[in-house]
Amino acid sequence: MISVRKASFLSLAWVALVILLGVPFVFADRASAAPPVLMKLSHQWAKGDLRDQWANWFAKGVEEKAKGSVKFEIYPASALFKPHPQFDAMRQGALDLAVYHTAYAAGKVPETLITMMPCLPRNYQEAMKWRDAEIGKMVDKMCEDNGIKILSWGWMMGGIGSKKKLLALPAECKGLKMRGAGKATEEMLRFSGASITSMPSTEIYFALQTGVLDALMTTYSSFQSFRLYEVLDHLVVGRQNYVFSTLCGILISKKTWAKLSADQKKVMLEVGRGIEKKFHDAVMLEDEKAADLFSKKGVKIHYMTDAEFKAWEEASKNSAWKAFAEKVKGGKKIIDAAVALR
Repeated sequence: MISVRKASFLSLAWVALVILLGVPFVFADRASAAPPVLMKLSHQWAKGDLRDQWANWFAKGVEEKAKGSVKFEIYPASALFKPHPQFDAMRQGALDLAVYHTAYAAGKVPETLITMMPCLPRNYQEAMKWRDAEIGKMVDKMCEDNGIKILSWGWMMGGIGSKKKLLALPAECKGLKMRGAGKATEEMLRFSGASITSMPSTEIYFALQTGVLDALMTTYSSFQSFRLYEVLDHLVVGRQNYVFSTLCGILISKKTWAKLSADQKKVMLEVGRGIEKKFHDAVMLEDEKAADLFSKKGVKIHYMTDAEFKAWEEASKNSAWKAFAEKVKGGKKIIDAAVALR
């Protein structure tokens, strides 16, 4: 029969053994709790710009839904990378994500120019059909084949701002110094008789102020965020007829994507898709706000008519669309897929 003293000793010894054996497991559990994946998200626009807000909606949504397993550092105003180099930085894995106009990659991937093709799409209603249509699958593939994945689609429309005279028709561009919004719009403007000066959005204000430019095309967000109402006399607004549009996606490097867990990927796709309507609603509201703001600042506003749009579309067909179909591999098929949604 075991004595009370001996029983107590054995009990204490057993407790001590459990504690000694348990301690490593406690530390192991703590050590195995992986730190959050920290990702850098870059873009070129000022803090507070709608595209900056979009980046923040995405980051906040993913962080909350991923329950802290993913964290973001957002770098606005080209603080981390200049606009165009972001593409190569993502392909190489030096940058995780960017809010990026896909057509900026056209110098390396010519097919992406379709996402900044004048008069394609015509308006937001048509643009928002792209994602799930054949043309959307083509855009996804041209990005993924080049090391980039689109997580969220965000279309932005733009207008024509000018000094001294209104530019409602292509013929009115003749002899003017203009900045297009990408290679395709430049081809259309050149076809219409303008001389082209290329420059990033950040240089437009000074160029208009000093007479380097007479007119330009850009998004309504940029018209506002760069305070172009201070240096313009006229602004053409689209509503149902936009000469200029651009796909501005939240893109992720496929090298970064490959490092994420299945759950993290699912969250990012769900959040990216989930904020698209919010973004497009905000963009359409911003277009109207731009017209109101510019009008209050003394800029004359003109809403493009159906007949005026048809004139621009004809100019685009004979210049930008034609060049894309002839020079880009599979270009005609891509153009046809975009036109099919009209």
